[in-house]
Amino acid sequence: MSLKDAALVAPDVSSEKKFFNDHAMTCHMAAIFWAFRASGKSTKDSTRALKTITSALCAGCANDGANHGSLNYVGYARYFCATTHAMDQYCMVDDVVIAPDPRMPMHSMVVVEKPDLNTVMIRGFNNTNTFPAAVPAPPYMKYDPTTRNLANRASPNTNAVFYIKSMTYIRSALTALNALAA
Repeated sequence: MSLKDAALVAPDVSSEKKFFNDHAMTCHMAAIFWAFRASGKSTKDSTRALKTITSALCAGCANDGANHGSLNYVGYARYFCATTHAMDQYCMVDDVVIAPDPRMPMHSMVVVEKPDLNTVMIRGFNNTNTFPAAVPAPPYMKYDPTTRNLANRASPNTNAVFYIKSMTYIRSALTALNALAA
């Protein structure tokens, strides 16, 4: 399965429903889930791996009873966004798009179409702030089933966009995250 194919379906974490009720799913978690699916893991194994990684990076889990947040973006940046490139014409299908800065990622999306050099179509999770004027409106804190043109994001001229190039880098990021969680 390609990353694009994985991103065309909402992440299914129902096998760990209680955990993911305490730890809200985010776009970063969806990107990791889809990357695990694209690397050959089953839905259940991808969910289990995501749970393990989220637990390892969750202040609430580490501090016995502190508030459970979601996947810590600093850990996500360190382990998943370390090998990025500024957005250019070489971005392609199956790349993960990170905005606005890979050291402090606020949004992650997957490239699912690239019909020409200047058009990048994405799928994501919680696209609300990235595409606030979009019709139909992206659902808040849920999978966005609409393929969207990256050029139509909130501030295309001021928001920097980076991408993780190819599943090779993504696999190395998943290896680092797995080692962290072990």
